Amino acid sequence: MALTASLRNDEENEDYEKFFDGYLRKPVTRRELYHELMRFLKYEIVAPHPISQPKKDVEIKMDAMPELTTRQQSELKALVSGELYEKWNLAMTYQMSDEIEALADRILQVGKDFNLAPFIFFGEKLTEAIDRFDLDEMEKYLKKVPELLQSTENILQEIE
Repeated sequence: MALTASLRNDEENEDYEKFFDGYLRKPVTRRELYHELMRFLKYEIVAPHPISQPKKDVEIKMDAMPELTTRQQSELKALVSGELYEKWNLAMTYQMSDEIEALADRILQVGKDFNLAPFIFFGEKLTEAIDRFDLDEMEKYLKKVPELLQSTENILQEIE
């Protein structure tokens, strides 16, 4: 299977078809990659055990803010409304593990820098999901990022 970043014309597509069983063009989404891999790798769909409990929906939001200086509040507000939203947008747009991992790492670091327990918890959980390659968990946590960021912005506005 080939992975290419080049723009291809019809002739090049025929070359890929001659020499490879499958090919993908960058940027590739997880869904495209899995679909292509499923053509070649043996797999089976396993239904969840009927006794198992569904995973609890995670609720992660800021409900209190540690004591921060005015400068720290401004810095946190800029990170939340700028860099973290941008990293989240990249992660959601491309669904690539590098972007998701960069987001998790940055959320965890912001949590440590500002002593924000929900950020630390969230960053650790998202990192664990990435390490296990648990796509459902990654998606669940990715969908919760705006809630975390918005609740943080709301608290910062209240204490201004």
